[in-house]
Amino acid sequence: VGTVKQTMTVSKALAAIWSDDSDRASSMGLISSASTAGWITGSAFTALIHKMNPKAPSIIAVGLYFLDGFLLMWFLPRTVRIHHEHDIPIKKDKDDNKDAEKPKKPSFTTSVHRAFGNKSVALFVVIKVCYELIKRTGHSMEDVWEMDRFGLKMYELGELRTLKSVFTIMLQGKIAGSIVNAYGEKVSFLFALCLAIWGCLVQYHVTDVMKYAMLSVPVDLTSTVLSTIALESLMTHIVPKSELGSALAVIDVLHSVVGVFAPMMAGLIVQYLGLLAKPLITGIALVLLFIFAFYSMPPPPPPPRSTTSLNDPNKQIKTPITDDESIIDSLNENELIENEKGS
Repeated sequence: VGTVKQTMTVSKALAAIWSDDSDRASSMGLISSASTAGWITGSAFTALIHKMNPKAPSIIAVGLYFLDGFLLMWFLPRTVRIHHEHDIPIKKDKDDNKDAEKPKKPSFTTSVHRAFGNKSVALFVVIKVCYELIKRTGHSMEDVWEMDRFGLKMYELGELRTLKSVFTIMLQGKIAGSIVNAYGEKVSFLFALCLAIWGCLVQYHVTDVMKYAMLSVPVDLTSTVLSTIALESLMTHIVPKSELGSALAVIDVLHSVVGVFAPMMAGLIVQYLGLLAKPLITGIALVLLFIFAFYSMPPPPPPPRSTTSLNDPNKQIKTPITDDESIIDSLNENELIENEKGS
């Protein structure tokens, strides 16, 4: 199960490598939307074929794994390992070609230290873990709270879950990624927290299931999807691409740890404060997180300066300009001026 789960980690890393800053959030949202759609259709399809043959789901799953491997090998472009500037080159003999020298592959511990070894990434991890803990604790109480608050039956609860899943797929597909691309990760995340706080206020006062479905559910789902994509997109900006795989793996481990503690915290809240305190406690925690994120959430690094194409002055090429290149450009300009004076 753990190995299969890491396919999502690799998928997000590939989406970050194959996309640029202008559409990275949309790519992350599309990956999440496809994953959610796969969970929904897979569960429904498994229930149907299990009635025909109990062994059929496992056989079909193995066949799908082989099909995915074939598609990866033959249709997706190959990726090369991105070397870090501090990688140690492997020593070669004098007779070996110098062009064949490659940096030594760093260990996983070294990659993790590079990925999380600065203040901005450390603050991001704290915000990410706190947000996941708040949302998962509230989600652990959500089904029981809805049944107790509105008197829903199991089949009605299942219908509400289906509507939530469909709405989530629509948001993840294009809407959330477009918002993050337009307004940036920090603004989008803070706006998502405001939506979540509003949803908690509605949940605390509403007693009718229709009002809950119309006023609270869309706002809460929009907040969850928007904040998740904003955080994932921000991580691909502040973590070096050479260490992105290790960073995503560590984040997945932290998610698993949060998934263990969140139900325990939900149980303590229900035991000592009752189900009615669920939206109140969640709202207070989100307000505290909003204040902390507002003052400490790291912004993405600025994009590199671009050079102008010689063929089309209006077209910008996204290549960083170094100080050496600036010096060379100034020397070339002086040389041209001297040649014109001489002629």
